[in-house]
Amino acid sequence: MGCGSSSGRGAASGSTAAASSATVSSASTSSAPAPVLAQTGTYSGGALPASAPASMMSASTTPLDASLSVISGSLPADLEGHYFVIASAPPGNGTYVFGGDGVLHRVDLGGGQAAVKRRVLATPCYYADQATRGSLSGFTGLNRGPSRVSPKLGFRNLLNTALVPMGPDRLVAGYDAGRPFEVDPVSLRVVTPVGRHAEWQAAITIPTIPGLPAFGRVFPLVQASAHPAFDHRTGELFSACYGNVAPRVLGVTLGGKRFTQVVRWDGAGDLHAWDLVDGAGRAVELEMSAHQIHVTRDYVVIQDGAFEVETAKFLDRKALTVQQSETVLWIVNRGDLTGQGGQVTARRAAIPRESVHFVADYANPSGNLVVHLFHGCALDASEWLLDSDVRYDDGTPVRRDLEGLLCSPTDLSAIGRYVIDGASGQVRSGASTVVLDPDWMWGIGLYTHSGLQPQSDRDSLYVISGGILGETLPKRLADAYASYPHRTVPLNQLPLAQGVPAKLFRFAMDRSQVADGYSFPWGYQASSPHFAPRSSSRGPTDGYVICTVVSDDASWPGSSGDELWVFDAANLAQGPLCRLGHPDLDLPFTLHTAFLEQIQPRSAGYLVDVEADHQAEVSRLSSRLQGLFQREVYPHF
Repeated sequence: MGCGSSSGRGAASGSTAAASSATVSSASTSSAPAPVLAQTGTYSGGALPASAPASMMSASTTPLDASLSVISGSLPADLEGHYFVIASAPPGNGTYVFGGDGVLHRVDLGGGQAAVKRRVLATPCYYADQATRGSLSGFTGLNRGPSRVSPKLGFRNLLNTALVPMGPDRLVAGYDAGRPFEVDPVSLRVVTPVGRHAEWQAAITIPTIPGLPAFGRVFPLVQASAHPAFDHRTGELFSACYGNVAPRVLGVTLGGKRFTQVVRWDGAGDLHAWDLVDGAGRAVELEMSAHQIHVTRDYVVIQDGAFEVETAKFLDRKALTVQQSETVLWIVNRGDLTGQGGQVTARRAAIPRESVHFVADYANPSGNLVVHLFHGCALDASEWLLDSDVRYDDGTPVRRDLEGLLCSPTDLSAIGRYVIDGASGQVRSGASTVVLDPDWMWGIGLYTHSGLQPQSDRDSLYVISGGILGETLPKRLADAYASYPHRTVPLNQLPLAQGVPAKLFRFAMDRSQVADGYSFPWGYQASSPHFAPRSSSRGPTDGYVICTVVSDDASWPGSSGDELWVFDAANLAQGPLCRLGHPDLDLPFTLHTAFLEQIQPRSAGYLVDVEADHQAEVSRLSSRLQGLFQREVYPHF
């Protein structure tokens, strides 16, 4: 799940889209693996099993600075720049794969050579976590889920999800349950949070008792968008801040309020926030999450994405909340974001089929908003394989070495293009299309494109399909989605017997179809695609697509089994032009990416004083914990 393109880059008014020209298409390109893997090594076109690599569940966090070897093929001489990829370092022991510390890799490309740099994204709460391990104040994973919580200090910001460049010397990293931070693109050191604690509204507020430390106030829970949106034209960064986890008892919300805000930042001064209300003046409440937002010339678009905040899992890992089966977009007119904050009306647009990621055209002709949704239909990214799970296909226990991994989808995915009246939220069904392709679209979500934002019918989307396997589809999940209302493939007809491997395909936006693609060999899991232009040209497909590929095959000289593959963006079907690796390159299930043609050390003057930002709440802690912050946290910032 996720997008990989960050290159530069009550009822309210609105309506539910009609079933607009949905089509099931058949791909025209071959799904056979390209022969590049058979050049050397032990792979012979079928030696690896049709199985998920266990190495997706492990990752090194040790700093790495190394040259990469060409495992096969050759590295294009006109591929120059810096590919960034972020991931969660899986905690192991059956813990959710995305519940670990953020680890960032940068791959430097140029002159036919490549090098990699790896660092942990160490926030203030990271250092506090390290210093309190094993103590009563330490952070504990809640039921092996994505959250780590300390009874005295609050919530971990794992900073492991997405990247947004703000120029060659500024890189923002994001996470769904914490404020974003700036990272130096050269050193990969976490430099500063974006905004002080006081500028972000906490999702949970616990009343303060005089004389006692307040839970969750040193490191409060901030539900921000993991994907902030940067407008390269105006230099503004936009995020969402919301609260939807405070429990309700007899209609009363405890521990805070439910709210949704648009947050704007100019990169230098204070954050400004606007509370969202619908057309009837009621506070906008998100049902799932604001995992991603987009900014266009005229609008800020917040997606209520299919990544459910399942608080019941804090008490019971087996608790399962089915994702809502529609995508809701909240559309805010940028012209209404006046002054330094306040209240603003958002228009609601509802579209059948859920999605976690989307992309919006920057232009808004005649006031229309054009969005492209990656519908991960009946794909639940907030569920992972448990030690109690059995397979849906044969009832046998799931593999122990895959516990914590994401589950396979329970239906075919889709790509939809929708035209929305920005002033009303009305979806123009006659101008919208939905494409479902059974050859390519199983578990889609990660994508990339050329340029800062696609220009609708002129560009292409490059999409990773994770595939589907019987060994990663538990009966618990299949049963939960048995009544999925937009089902395309019946549960008993899912291709589990033979499975579908991971694939990379190009979706031609002018034809609304898969135009080109590559099917990865069994045992190789691809992720984190990003488009990189040729150094001599800027055509829409004149460049390369880089992605991570994880396998358990370490027999190739110079490879750990985890590699970077480079494809010709205009000819994916021929297979990778080059595979890059290193014996110490230990990649997990990687997430989002960025690409910068040049990088510079961070020179911006913006800096939040970390000690001053925490001091009011830290001063309420014991003298031992206060000393710990002085010794183990503050000196790093």
